[in-house]
Order: sequence, then C-alpha cells, then structure tokens
Amino acid sequence: RYRYMKPMDREILDAIVRLESHIGLVPPEGKPVYERLRTIGESVVVGYESAYGVRAEKGETLDDRILRMKNLWVARAAGSVGVSDNPSLPLGDRIRVVINALDRMVIAEDASEFTKQMMRRRHQETVPLYKDLERAGRFLATGARYVAEHPTDERFLEVISRIEEELFGITPPRGPRRAVLTVGEPIDVSQFYDAYKADSRKTVSETTRMIEDAVRGLIA
Repeated sequence: RYRYMKPMDREILDAIVRLESHIGLVPPEGKPVYERLRTIGESVVVGYESAYGVRAEKGETLDDRILRMKNLWVARAAGSVGVSDNPSLPLGDRIRVVINALDRMVIAEDASEFTKQMMRRRHQETVPLYKDLERAGRFLATGARYVAEHPTDERFLEVISRIEEELFGITPPRGPRRAVLTVGEPIDVSQFYDAYKADSRKTVSETTRMIEDAVRGLIA
C-alpha cells in the first residue's frame, strides 16, 4: 500500500474542479469536498444509466445503482460471448470467467485454421466488451461510502483517479508517495491439486478468493 508524503488537499480540490468543469457542474459555495466528489460520482452514474437505458428505482441508494451497473456490464459481456453468468458469485470471479472466454477466442491452438479465423473475427467484434468489464473492475473495490468510511487523501485520490480514467482515459501522476510492502505467509497450492482435478473451475475460484482475502488482511 502507499501513503502520500505531504497533505494533498490542493491536488484533491484541483482535480474536483476539473471534473466538475468537464461534467458541467457548478461548484457550490461552501460545499464540503466530499459532497462535491459524491455529486460528481452520482453524475457519472446517471450518465451510465442513460447510456444503457437503465432507470433508477425510487428509494435506491447510490450504492444500489452502482451495483446494478456493474452487474449489467458483466451480464451483458457474458451473454455476448456465450458463457453463463452466475450472479451469486463474487463480481471479480464473474469478470474472470468472461475474460477467460474472450481470451480463448484467440488461443484455440487445436482448432482448424478456418475456426481460428472465425474466432479471431468474433474476438474483434467483442473487443468493446472489454471496456464494460474494465468499468466493472474499475469500480469493483469502491462504492458510494468508500471515502466516507475512511476519508484519507489516498481514498479521495483513488476514487478521483478512477473517475478520471473513465472520463479522460488517463489520470495524472500525483505524489510523492511512500510505498509500504508487507509479505505474507506463502501458500502451498499443491494441497489443492486433487480438488483441482475434480473441479478445476471451482477450485481456482475458491483458491483465488482465499488469496485475495489474505492480501486484504495484510493491507488492512
């Protein structure tokens, strides 16, 4: 994980002003920075909803609406490549299933040349779906309460950077930062080999989730 080595108030405010200007929001007098960031986030979600023909339901929270868009992006991509989407799985697992299916379209080593050509053509048609999966992944770790729960400079700028990547395609470097590396206990994956032979997809999913949980524990 990393920590900024100086207060980042000025950088946060400048970034928010830039986003407000791009979206067309008028900066309100005296409104807290967090509320301005939340308004920006809500405007982005409204834009997604309009583009994909989604209507917010009465009483829904911003988190509800963000989650719906994530689910829509993944389900749409899964349907387009012909894989089953299981909403009961963690979103990260669902994204991986679709990405694996997309990647298989260009790997197909044992297929005939004609089949490879058809798969490559199909892959080109589905490249835009990667954008939807990138969006889902970009907002996977954050929600409407992410900054409010722990309003650090790091969290403010993490959310700002994700929005900048979506709107501008790039986010400028900010710093300086101090990196802190924590090394956890090694995990011997050979212990899962028998389970993998019996059900490879389930074992990979469960093992990946176990490793992710271990990393989250180290970060926390």
